[in-house]
Amino acid sequence: MISLLSQRNFFLLWAAHTISILGDYVFFIAIAFWIYEQTGSAFATGLVLMASTVPAILFAPLAGAIVDRWDRRSIMLAAESARGLLFLGLLGILIVEPHALWPIYVAGFLQSALATFFWTARSALLPQMVEPPSLLAANAVYMVSDSGVRLIAPSLSTFALLHLGAPGVVIIDTASFVISAGSICFLASVPLHRPKAVSPPGSNSSSITFAFSQESLSQSQPVEVPTKREQGMYTGIDTNARIRGLFFLGSVVAYTAGTLSILFPIFVQTMLSAGPLAYGWILTTQAIGEGAMSVLLERMQARGVRLGLTGFVSACLAAGGLTLMLLVCLHTLGTCLLLNLIFGAMTAGTTIRLLTCLQQRVANRFLGRILATYSAIQALTRVGGMVVASATVASTGVNWLLVFDGALYLLGSGLAWVLLTEGKRSVW
Repeated sequence: MISLLSQRNFFLLWAAHTISILGDYVFFIAIAFWIYEQTGSAFATGLVLMASTVPAILFAPLAGAIVDRWDRRSIMLAAESARGLLFLGLLGILIVEPHALWPIYVAGFLQSALATFFWTARSALLPQMVEPPSLLAANAVYMVSDSGVRLIAPSLSTFALLHLGAPGVVIIDTASFVISAGSICFLASVPLHRPKAVSPPGSNSSSITFAFSQESLSQSQPVEVPTKREQGMYTGIDTNARIRGLFFLGSVVAYTAGTLSILFPIFVQTMLSAGPLAYGWILTTQAIGEGAMSVLLERMQARGVRLGLTGFVSACLAAGGLTLMLLVCLHTLGTCLLLNLIFGAMTAGTTIRLLTCLQQRVANRFLGRILATYSAIQALTRVGGMVVASATVASTGVNWLLVFDGALYLLGSGLAWVLLTEGKRSVW
């Protein structure tokens, strides 16, 4: 981890990402509570949370196309600068109209739309900065910082809301975007790996794979637009079927996360007979588990330990499914905290491994579109999980929905061997 953070470009990219998501978490946690305090309406509160998810679905195709065509560093800088200006405007409106809700919804939607461009460009830029063998460790470092942000953001948002009010929360978010944009400004140009279409010996003209050259180009140059023949060919040695397998397994994780966001508060209240404090502990232990797994993966990568994609993802999904099943049977707070620690670790392991595989195996000129599609599908299935849980929990019960989620993880564990394997199993 230290060796990666000592690399100037990686550190600046990591700092921009971490500070940016810190502002996002603080804003949405504090504003959701503020809206409920103002209106007493769960529907009004839910709208602002939906505003943070829907843009990832709507704007992903455009974000992917732009990220693949133009300079990714400039896209990140433009997105963060635009978000900073957006929240300056929101601050001005809140000063004039302290109890206005419509600007919160508009700003939440627009900032999430801009975040789609930022996240896609950041994820696609990372493989240009880090050698392929170090990508797993790099993504693990990001997950560690994400877990740390999730631990401190609730306290920071509460402090800001109590002492500074909604305008103070907006100021913190604005400052985070300004600092993030400043970090991006100092990013140096990095080599751009340009794929060239080559035909293997003895192959016909329709059989095309992608080889990567190490031509050092300025990041100010746009990425080469693929030819019509190359369109639809997203990988070199991987097949589109395998990419769809990665998408499906990522959707399993996202759907379960969506349902659990609805089920856990009910589970804590009805099954554990506990209150908000216990719910906060559950979220905290999940974040700790994610951080612990991220550190473990980074350490294993540093020591040269190779993890087979299929076996590792299958094992994580199986362990995660079993922990959800056990939650239904064991209704003590201490046991639930331990199981959520394990579940968070298994989910983080799956998430990091799937994202790293996409970054390593997808040709650079298509990487933005693939990552944007992956993000959009995850957002869509997460919303679908929320809708299903909300609509069925009263009639089905929280325990049966948890059992279903556990079974879905176990199904994904088995399907991983089918979806991620072609011919002989190999280490990716």
